[in-house]
Amino acid sequence: MHTHPGSEYPPADENYIRELKEYITKVSEPFGGIEALDAKFNLYLKAARLLDMAVPILRKQYPNRWVSMDDNGTLTVAGTVEELIEMMAKQGLRSADYPSVFLQSQSRNLTL
Repeated sequence: MHTHPGSEYPPADENYIRELKEYITKVSEPFGGIEALDAKFNLYLKAARLLDMAVPILRKQYPNRWVSMDDNGTLTVAGTVEELIEMMAKQGLRSADYPSVFLQSQSRNLTL
């Protein structure tokens, strides 16, 4: 296979683009298609941004706890990651669809 000069990727010919689109369509079908994956990713990204902004405050309120946040800013708090997953499941949420983080109360020093 030839590559474009200066690039490790193959040339952007019509056959390559068609094959790539067919492949992406095929692998995304079990997840609802490309549009559904894109929508899920955007909701995850929104939730991750909300959680990231809230972490400094949450760290003070919930030290050494696991937290997860959905795209509406709804917070789930638990003592262990297993409890967090269980609590989210009871709310009808898949833990893999939302960001979660352990709110370590103090940063650890690493001595080498």
